[in-house]
Amino acid sequence: MMKKIIYGIRLLLLSILFNIAFVSCESEKLPKPEVTDAKFSENIIPIFEQKCNQCHGGDQSPDLSPSVAYLSLTGGYLNLESPANSSFYQTISGNGSMASKLNDQDRAYILKWIELGALEN
Repeated sequence: MMKKIIYGIRLLLLSILFNIAFVSCESEKLPKPEVTDAKFSENIIPIFEQKCNQCHGGDQSPDLSPSVAYLSLTGGYLNLESPANSSFYQTISGNGSMASKLNDQDRAYILKWIELGALEN
């Protein structure tokens, strides 16, 4: 009887230690991509061509076709005072319906481009 009690206590302590170790571990988050510069023609248009133009290539707003993407976006989708709050950025980030289409690197380039004044360069 005493052996069963000691075994039960050991099992309980082991279970508690395992739970403490498991719960206290934080998942390691990957660092966000560091982007220091973003040019519309070199960085942004290729993202649109590769990941967006299937739907936003003329039929659906905003039109992200290379020849009109800049005018489409600067026509009300960007907030230069608060780039992360731009409706376009919100749509492609975690709060938007297009979030799964782009990766963190794509979003970093787009955000940096808006932060730099959304130039047509």
